[in-house]
Amino acid sequence: MVQRIHPIETAFKAYKGILNLIFVYALEYGIIKENPVPFVKNAVYLKGCERTKAKAENKILSKEEIDLVTKTVRSRMTQNRYHGYFILGYAILLSVETGMRVGELCALKWDDVQYKMMQYIFMRNS
Repeated sequence: MVQRIHPIETAFKAYKGILNLIFVYALEYGIIKENPVPFVKNAVYLKGCERTKAKAENKILSKEEIDLVTKTVRSRMTQNRYHGYFILGYAILLSVETGMRVGELCALKWDDVQYKMMQYIFMRNS
């Protein structure tokens, strides 16, 4: 897989971590007798990984990609299985509309929103 798709190093390590979890589960339930993942040496596989620094333009979504994400999220919000409350969708839309990153979304408090809204309303009305 590494030779075929050339993932970045962090993606390879994430794949390996997921494999480890699967094998730990299988070991705990007696499906296998030994977890082979600790014996996999990263150095061999990291040679096939993409190691060049990503360009800024490859880190930013295009207008079309943002529109597609927004359309997909709004579509999921109407699906019966979410009952009109697709919580991840709200986070994604907030991020798209404000430019907030994941860490900033997680740290957001109602007080922050209310304070900023009050500032906006005050400045708009003055």
